[in-house]
Amino acid sequence: MSDTADRLKNIVGEKNLVEKPDFSSSSVGFKTDGRRLNPDYLVKPTNSDQVQAIVQLANERSLP
Repeated sequence: MSDTADRLKNIVGEKNLVEKPDFSSSSVGFKTDGRRLNPDYLVKPTNSDQVQAIVQLANERSLP
């Protein structure tokens, strides 16, 4: 597990983190140059403190 995944797991808990989620049959993801880019992580925060910590981590790492 990567350092980012570890940090996210510490924020939301292991059961609320999915690494490399499968969105192959969904419209979720980002489209660029005709390609679909899926997120590396799916997090399920349960409160505003967790959301704030996730945003801070994303800003630190320049993650979308």
